[in-house]
Amino acid sequence: MTMTGLTVSNKLQVTKEVKDALDSVVHNAGWSDAEIIEMTIKQEWSSKRRTPMNGLSTEEILKAIKDGYQVKAPKFSTGSRPSDAQVMDLVETYQAKRKEDTFSYGDGIADGIRFALRKMNLNVEGITE
Repeated sequence: MTMTGLTVSNKLQVTKEVKDALDSVVHNAGWSDAEIIEMTIKQEWSSKRRTPMNGLSTEEILKAIKDGYQVKAPKFSTGSRPSDAQVMDLVETYQAKRKEDTFSYGDGIADGIRFALRKMNLNVEGITE
């Protein structure tokens, strides 16, 4: 059971690959619940898209059909704050790599640093500001 805000979800937590596999058969007119359960228990899914379902237990496939399913949130833990030296090293690496030719390996590293910081909403002088 997961809690999000004030709501409680009994949905099965699965990987993106399992969700995609389940999406292809659950609530699909071509597959009955009984067929889905049988194929999963016997681990007879053979198409590349559906083989992730072979790893589900009987309880999990029943829960997925009854209560639904969703991609589990990635685990995230915060470490210690980076030291000034680590931040400076990142800035220096970024500045050196961004000077390389466009579409080069180094240019890609610089883009990756900037992209990751922006995605995490972190502002680092010399990179994102």
